[in-house]
Amino acid sequence: MDLRPIYYYVKLAVFAVLSICFACSDDEMDGDNTMPSYVLNSPIDGSSFESDEKIPFSIEISDASTIVSYNVVIRNTLTDGRAFLKSEFNSTKTVLIEFEESFQVPVATVFNIELEAIDDFDNKLDKVIGSFTINRQSGGTLDLRFDLKYGNEAFKLFEEYDYPSGEKITFGRLSFYTSDINLVASDGTMIQQLNVDYIDMSRHLENPNLQGTPFSYKIGGVDPGIFEALRFNIGLTSEQNATKPFQYSVTDPLGFSSEHWESWESYVFFKIEGKLDKDGDGFFESDVALHGGSDEALRVIEIQSSLDIQDGVDTQINMTFDLKQVFEPEGGAIYDIQADPLIHDLDQLDQVISLADNIKNSIN
Repeated sequence: MDLRPIYYYVKLAVFAVLSICFACSDDEMDGDNTMPSYVLNSPIDGSSFESDEKIPFSIEISDASTIVSYNVVIRNTLTDGRAFLKSEFNSTKTVLIEFEESFQVPVATVFNIELEAIDDFDNKLDKVIGSFTINRQSGGTLDLRFDLKYGNEAFKLFEEYDYPSGEKITFGRLSFYTSDINLVASDGTMIQQLNVDYIDMSRHLENPNLQGTPFSYKIGGVDPGIFEALRFNIGLTSEQNATKPFQYSVTDPLGFSSEHWESWESYVFFKIEGKLDKDGDGFFESDVALHGGSDEALRVIEIQSSLDIQDGVDTQINMTFDLKQVFEPEGGAIYDIQADPLIHDLDQLDQVISLADNIKNSIN
């Protein structure tokens, strides 16, 4: 039997397969050499903004293959510190990154916009894609400094503390809404400095270099003057609380959907979370999630302090926030942490009101 015809066709088939493989390899090589591209839509490179001015950012990334991750860093060129970071994993060929952010600076400062994007061939775009300047904010700065305590101890996340009724407790989150921040003049006139904000002290406490140090919350652009007190809310006004997150941008404090209870028709005014060891066996078996909201939970705090606000100067107001007093108020009953370690139900409004009262009295 003559096998030459069969051998001929086998060679043709092998040649065809190899041609297809080499063609695919060439295509892959072509894609492998192309890093992601970008367009900076906003802000315009070299533009200037005022301190605390909301800056819209819009960046488009595209690639011939798939973008698997990206990082956007806004870097302060004076300190070389990161003023903002946005980082996400991805699985598309194009990405539109949009957000708003504001910055406060004591002197005019240039910020760089750094972009890193990686595609599924491990090609990396890593460069400064633009810059902008933030001008110095006129007026003084009000620095609210909270010395966080648990009784006589410094308050730290994930530290074990003795609960007043004998259990062991650790904490993993401390956050709250504040609203209607005012300075009070000698004649009783209140001058609003800030309408609303969301304060997450957990981020400060998560930094091991900052744990045990006061939490600093600064408000810039305060008009110079002499004042006798600071007045602010823990929680939201009834007008603010009647709104819903979809009415705001995702970067607005009231636009945080994770901080709103649809069933309560209320924002979550405060969150204290952690773990509880009920029986002292060293195992923290119970979750603690004390979430309070509703108009009834709004509390007003007034700190008497002589304040001389001057242009370009930081003025500190030092306060103590004792978390132990949230659970064991002076002259009051110990909060029953075993009966109500979780607050998520309208039936627990009495517990919410009790904790709101205790939080007010624990800040002085």
